[in-house]
Amino acid sequence: MDCTLSLVSIYEGGKIKLSQFNRYFKTVKERNHRIERGTNDKHKEKLERRLSGYERIKEKLTLQEKKTYDDVLYLEYMSSEESDYEDEEDPITGETVKRFVGYATRKLPWERTRLTNLKCKLDKVHVQNLTPHARQLFKPTHVGGVSSRPRPGGPSWAVRQPPADE
Repeated sequence: MDCTLSLVSIYEGGKIKLSQFNRYFKTVKERNHRIERGTNDKHKEKLERRLSGYERIKEKLTLQEKKTYDDVLYLEYMSSEESDYEDEEDPITGETVKRFVGYATRKLPWERTRLTNLKCKLDKVHVQNLTPHARQLFKPTHVGGVSSRPRPGGPSWAVRQPPADE
């Protein structure tokens, strides 16, 4: 990642926007943590799918709707995805084998319903734009647990604020 180019983008009229400055370093830290855990590529793929869907519907959106999408289309708002398998008995050998059935997504406990709906809309656009063959191969996702990832400092419509006692 070219830090110089990324940092230059947070200047506005010669002034640093503090919220974006802090967000930049938090994002770098979280990316490094995902790289250590080996989940960065999965997060990138998920974000790229949603960005692709966003590009397809962008022309139909109002300026306010575009700003809404632009506020949350970052890796820190994407939930984790893991391959999900079911045990199945092989009819020939009688052995139990694992069969890939889809993806288990970890729910982000701080995510508001409006953000969930926005991401679902982008996921649907992505699936609708797949080729018929790719759509046949597409595996569904389901919620498979709760993520322990800390909440980002995002917009209040997207991120539940912590209780006063936290």
